[in-house]
Amino acid sequence: MNGWLIAAIVVAALLLFLCLLLLIPVSVRISYEHAGGLRLRVYALFIRVFRLRLNEEGKPKKKEKPKKKKTATPKEKKPFLDTLSETLTLVKNLLDSLFWLLERATLSRFRVTVVCAGEDAAATAQQYGAVCALVYPFAAWLQSAMKVNDRRTDLRLGCAFDRTEPEMALDVQLTLSVALGLLALLHFADLQSKEDNK
Repeated sequence: MNGWLIAAIVVAALLLFLCLLLLIPVSVRISYEHAGGLRLRVYALFIRVFRLRLNEEGKPKKKEKPKKKKTATPKEKKPFLDTLSETLTLVKNLLDSLFWLLERATLSRFRVTVVCAGEDAAATAQQYGAVCALVYPFAAWLQSAMKVNDRRTDLRLGCAFDRTEPEMALDVQLTLSVALGLLALLHFADLQSKEDNK
């Protein structure tokens, strides 16, 4: 009797641990500043687990290991239209799964700063109009398509006629649970299996 009770407690503890693991919040934060370049950070339970920083040339700041040369292996050539069709189907399913995930995730931070500047005042004003025409409808679409934390939403668009260099900054953070990420992968796998069965 005691052995069954211990086994039941161990199984219940494992199930509880698995449930807690699936509920861990994961945040993906992308930020850009002219001085600091592009940064990508991933947090799990508010602990940073991954970081990537790109400088202005688009190269990672950290050192990369030299890649080993791979020996070429002969592959069977597929017709171009078949390969193109498979690639388009894969991209379509990936985008479908991504939008499925975005509808259920939370945009916990959305900050955009764009200050248009230049030597010609008319061209600067036209740039400002184009930026407003892009950013404001996109922000409205985001608020209708997914959950957005309004307290951490900040759009700062403007013109600086006394400067020659424009300023741009971006800080976006997407928060979701591990379970939601796994469900998105299952959704993608389901779409791929339906395409394979056709």
